[in-house]
Amino acid sequence: MSKSDLLVAVVAVWLVALLPCALAGMSDTDHEYWNLATKKYINRDGSHEIPFRSYRTRLDSYRHVDDLASRALAHASRIGVLPIRKDERQPMTREEASRHPSTEVDTPVEEPTSKLSDNLHTRLHLSDASDSATDSTGTDAGRSSTAAETSAREPIYFSSIIAPGDDLHEEMGLNPKVKAFAFWKHQSGASQLLHVDTLELAGGSWKLQALDEVLRHH
Repeated sequence: MSKSDLLVAVVAVWLVALLPCALAGMSDTDHEYWNLATKKYINRDGSHEIPFRSYRTRLDSYRHVDDLASRALAHASRIGVLPIRKDERQPMTREEASRHPSTEVDTPVEEPTSKLSDNLHTRLHLSDASDSATDSTGTDAGRSSTAAETSAREPIYFSSIIAPGDDLHEEMGLNPKVKAFAFWKHQSGASQLLHVDTLELAGGSWKLQALDEVLRHH
């Protein structure tokens, strides 16, 4: 078996073991946003991923930590969070990209590392576009109100980073070389911890925003 075949086999086994854990307790929408989140964790510059190793994948791994969710949320409020939104540029597979002839696909050199999904090495750059329409009828106010109410009901997703040196990181029993990425959903005034990814990364930096701003300006 060649080295490349062995790598594919290892990644396949890793994904089979990982996905059931990640899917547990998540809706389809939750899982979609979690996929977006994992791409942000290992993204270096919009086109290259950071070499990484992944460790524990179950929230149950941290059942020994009292009030993990509330303490992790307090930590997120202090440190800041990484908002997870659909309107940001996201990677696509070549098959998906082929259906969009106006797009430009950038395929960087592969690195010998595990992959969170099979499309992490293809980056799609879409030009920002927005369509606007104005209705001059007397129903504008009602439509705006309905849109605002719908938006208010939509969940907000974000991630927080628990890094080495933090008391919570130590209490979680994490390796000093890894960072914990807590994945959250905020809806109906409450934040729910959905998953924790623990990754050993070869570098990387993330632009965090204040939690209250993310919730306010969603």
